[in-house]
Amino acid sequence: MADVKAAAVLAGNIGVSNTPRGVVLGATAEYTVPSSGGPGIGDKVEMVPVPKGARILSVVTSGPAGTATMTATVGDDDDPDRFTKTITASAAFTKGIDNEVGVGFKFTADDTIDLTFLVAAPTATHVYRVAVTYFMD
Repeated sequence: MADVKAAAVLAGNIGVSNTPRGVVLGATAEYTVPSSGGPGIGDKVEMVPVPKGARILSVVTSGPAGTATMTATVGDDDDPDRFTKTITASAAFTKGIDNEVGVGFKFTADDTIDLTFLVAAPTATHVYRVAVTYFMD
């Protein structure tokens, strides 16, 4: 299992942990599957960095129609489906939080929100996006 990092993670674009409480912040990321050497089954793409103290308000993931058997989850290092339990790519999708443990979840350390591919690898050149809103608590 390999970890792949989206540009937002590679650039270190993370909210600052000392942002005043209650300030709402947002972050987005986009990942284009390379034509060769992309993530495989069980691999995760670290999409959006989030700072310690971030309390999640929303996570929205989108992507194109792909392989009918491709499924994915959205979560973090400790719980790969904390925010979205199952995404199927048999049709284009936009999906928000569907796991009750993800609503209002507070990060206790700097981390990333990840897209993990479960059953089939994503299709080359497809673009996946994640948008996150959170406030510092």
